[in-house]
Amino acid sequence: QDEVDLPTGTEVKTGPSSFAHVIFPDNSLMSLSTETQVTLNFEANTIKIFQLFGNTWHRVERVIRGSSYEVETPNTLATVRGTEFNVGVLPNNESEI
Repeated sequence: QDEVDLPTGTEVKTGPSSFAHVIFPDNSLMSLSTETQVTLNFEANTIKIFQLFGNTWHRVERVIRGSSYEVETPNTLATVRGTEFNVGVLPNNESEI
C-alpha cells in the first residue's frame, strides 16, 4: 500500500518480495528489508522497536533530551542519540548492529 497510519503496538512483517518504510512522529525513519518482522511502540518522546528477525536500517536525526530511540532484538538492545545504523537478526537469533 502507499501509506498507512500505524498505531503503537503494531506488528510489521515483510514477505520475500516486499519491503516497508516507517516514519515516526519525530521524523526518524526505519526501512525494513524483505522477510523482516518488528513490533512498534512509540509515543511523542519514546520510540521502542522490537525486531524479531530480518534486517532494518534506521536514520535518527537527533534525539532531544528526555526522549529515546531503542531497537531491541532477542539478545541485544541499542539506544541511540542520532545516527544511521543497520540491525540484523540472523536465523540463530544472533544480532548484528
